[in-house]
Amino acid sequence: MADFLAGELIDGGTKEKIKPLVEIRILTKTSCFNRSRLVEAGVVESLMKLLRLGDRTIQENTMAAILNLSKDIAGKVRIGGSGGGLEMIVEVLNEGARAESRKHAAAAIFYLSSLGDYCRLIGEIPSSIPAVSVLLDLVRSGEVGDGVKADSIAILAKIAEYPDGMISVLRRGGLKLTVKILSLSTKQHCVVLLLNLCVNGGSDVFGALAKDPSIVGSLYTVLSNGDCGGGRKASALMKIIHEFQERKIEPGLERGRFVPAW
Repeated sequence: MADFLAGELIDGGTKEKIKPLVEIRILTKTSCFNRSRLVEAGVVESLMKLLRLGDRTIQENTMAAILNLSKDIAGKVRIGGSGGGLEMIVEVLNEGARAESRKHAAAAIFYLSSLGDYCRLIGEIPSSIPAVSVLLDLVRSGEVGDGVKADSIAILAKIAEYPDGMISVLRRGGLKLTVKILSLSTKQHCVVLLLNLCVNGGSDVFGALAKDPSIVGSLYTVLSNGDCGGGRKASALMKIIHEFQERKIEPGLERGRFVPAW
């Protein structure tokens, strides 16, 4: 079956490829075995080629299939090694023809970023900076589920590890939005994003956080939930805020540039 579907993606015209695409999308949604077999059959390379086509239906189903295969270890390697595969997915996130395609791209980037090298490469892709606006819109949206929002915040946290990414998140209102999301439902990804913004943004960022009375209570909630990773990061963030308050540093210029944090 896997070899047959792989062949169907190569042969025939655009319309003939929709049926095997939908079948691959369905087969790989929940089955680890099907994902593994289809990756071995070489469908990733064909999917990445199809992603370049302008057809909306092809793009959506292809991106959904790539998302499913990005959950497979070998699938991650094939996607990242497919000559600009990461860049193409970020491009769909920025300019996807349908909202569903952009959501699938965001989720795929989240799974791909679990590999260390891919996390760095995604952060260094120039087009990942414009993607910040798309990701923040997904977090704000009332039409997407908590899973998509969590994935979007996680990707923003990766992007904020780099100075240019940090500036892009801050300039688009990412700090205030993250604090709001954290206060509504404590998420580890929010804490990671805030910590990365503090590390790269310095006093401009943690000065703004120190002025928000809700942040400490939200961080204490994360600590009390018992998640070791989230708790450590929440503790580190609280330490930064407390040290700032004790020193009473006035936010301003740092490293030669001013970043409007709030």
